[in-house]
Amino acid sequence: MKVFISAAEPSGDIIAAEVMDYLPQGITYIGIGGIEMQKRELESLFPMEELSVMGFLEIIPRLFTILKRIRETADFIIKEQPDVILTVDAYSFHSRLATRLRKMGYKGRLCHYVPPAVWAWKEKRAQTLAQLYNEVYCIFPFEPPYFQSHGIHAEFVGHPAAFRVYQKDPTLRERYNLSAAPIFMLLPGSRIQEIDKLYEVFLKTCQILKETHPNLQLVVPTLPHLASKIEKISSHHDLNVTVMTDTQDRFACFQEAQAALAASGTVAMELALNKVPCVIGYKTSALTCFLVRQFVKVKYATVLNIMADREVILEFLQDRCTPENLAAALIPCLEKQDRARLVAEIETYTNTLKDPRGQKPQEIVAKRLEFGP
Repeated sequence: MKVFISAAEPSGDIIAAEVMDYLPQGITYIGIGGIEMQKRELESLFPMEELSVMGFLEIIPRLFTILKRIRETADFIIKEQPDVILTVDAYSFHSRLATRLRKMGYKGRLCHYVPPAVWAWKEKRAQTLAQLYNEVYCIFPFEPPYFQSHGIHAEFVGHPAAFRVYQKDPTLRERYNLSAAPIFMLLPGSRIQEIDKLYEVFLKTCQILKETHPNLQLVVPTLPHLASKIEKISSHHDLNVTVMTDTQDRFACFQEAQAALAASGTVAMELALNKVPCVIGYKTSALTCFLVRQFVKVKYATVLNIMADREVILEFLQDRCTPENLAAALIPCLEKQDRARLVAEIETYTNTLKDPRGQKPQEIVAKRLEFGP
């Protein structure tokens, strides 16, 4: 069996790699992926990082490269004729790839895991996805009807992070020279433009927090190609920052962290599922922000808040994303009594994200790829 599997950003790379773990031995993998997928013997067609960009204005410098990669990838698939294709998240890239494949006459199975948030904006993408794909695997229980109404097989399989079992690593603190003092995680995003927009603000937030919580230990899990940038920016601040680039150490850190300051995105749900209270800060270009606001139908940026229809996790976006605002919001996350209340509140909503059959989402998707829906 030959499987083409594609991810275009780090979160998708982890999810796709987990699906690969549940597929039987002897499968030939071709596709696009990052560090985790490559550990599972995928030889990526090109560096996944070329595709990791977000925003209307931000994509312009890379547009030529991305369009070229879509053409190259489609030509490769037509030549290789895999038994099944699985694309993970990154709808903008993958929908264009799927469109090109269908125009080239590709008749094989196309499956998509982690669909676009059509319930938040651009609902017509559900119809487009249904025209291009054979199957879609949803991570939120309210998503399937949006796609089923257009005649596609859509199934809720559970959130990919809901069944991850992150074990405490007794060697973690020793290996990184961390004391028993509280760990505070900084997660400024996985894209270069996010680091540029957010990391300075996050560090200034920590300087304010250190005035009342001097023992906080700052940990920044990031990707290997971003580590030097993180370290360079950190060096301009009077703060001791520990940088982690190993995925498993990042997961282990979730079990140790007292609280976190994070960019909007998948990581907010990962933190919630691991009972780490956090605050969300995010900035993008003024043009991107303006355009997004023309289409978005929801009040919040964080999925947990959208589910709750209120701000369970505090969000500070654009001009509100200041060190002062972020620091003030983070204080309850660091206080024992308030922290317990926040964790209990978060669990009310994260408990709904597990598949009722008790199966792991990645395992369900792997079975569907192998045997069909």
